Amino acid sequence: MYKKLLLGMLMLLAACGLLGACGNQQSGNDTPVGNAITGAKTDLEVHDLAPEREINSIITLGTLELTYEGENQAAAAINADLQAHLDAYLAETADQDEMLAIEDNMLTFTHELIYEPVSIGEQYISIIARGYDYQDRAAHPNTYLEGFVYDAASGERVTLAELLPEGYQATLRDSVISQIKAAGEEDNYYPGYEDLIEAVIAQENWYLKDDTIYLIFNPDQIAPYALGILEFPYQYQVGE
Repeated sequence: MYKKLLLGMLMLLAACGLLGACGNQQSGNDTPVGNAITGAKTDLEVHDLAPEREINSIITLGTLELTYEGENQAAAAINADLQAHLDAYLAETADQDEMLAIEDNMLTFTHELIYEPVSIGEQYISIIARGYDYQDRAAHPNTYLEGFVYDAASGERVTLAELLPEGYQATLRDSVISQIKAAGEEDNYYPGYEDLIEAVIAQENWYLKDDTIYLIFNPDQIAPYALGILEFPYQYQVGE
């Protein structure tokens, strides 16, 4: 068990080094912005649930914390929200693994949740979390992406309704459909995928970069798992 854990940690640390996911780093803008947020500090944590819950479960977390000068209530609020999201993930994942292990205590579970900064600007702060879940004998792992967009002044989560005019759901749906048709990939999507798009948009899973909204569709939401995580850009005008 310990040999497997050590090997897994070494592999993850190597991957982390290649991706630049660990250590102190600036993201988005390389210079401090007007709200005194100077960047994002990331770190790697590995949680072995075997000693505590007696299940073969390893959870790897790529944590993220905004760094800032002096007092910044917005940045502190964002850090607190990310920590709450991480804590909920840890608890839910451990409970789920424990329930599955009741039926088969030989199962081994592997999980990863890596937070990454996308952009840190004076108006908005955008972060993503990349997830990976796998258990022995499963047909394939579960991979997913989650987006977080915050108001840099207040630290509150930003919704699509705050950026886009009334009726934005239909506008975004039409944009996604147009992109799929333009790529000639309609046959790769579920029949009736058009009717599923707005429900996914309503989940507010997106991120912002360079005045472009990236809508996230995780595997099996509008297309089979084989197509992977789908992202559809939508460029908007501030105050449109």
